[in-house]
Amino acid sequence: MHTTLLERGEFHAGIILVQQGYSVGEQMRRLLKLIAAKPAENMQNQVEFLSSWGDS
Repeated sequence: MHTTLLERGEFHAGIILVQQGYSVGEQMRRLLKLIAAKPAENMQNQVEFLSSWGDS
């Protein structure tokens, strides 16, 4: 979807990909971490993997 939109010259607000193995609580913790670190303006036309936003 991301590549198709950009090839057509279209834009998207950002895509977040999530693995199904995470609990809802873990998904929320990671999502909140992502939101705190990356404002909406910086998400435009970006793809983020929620797996990258866990505890380090």
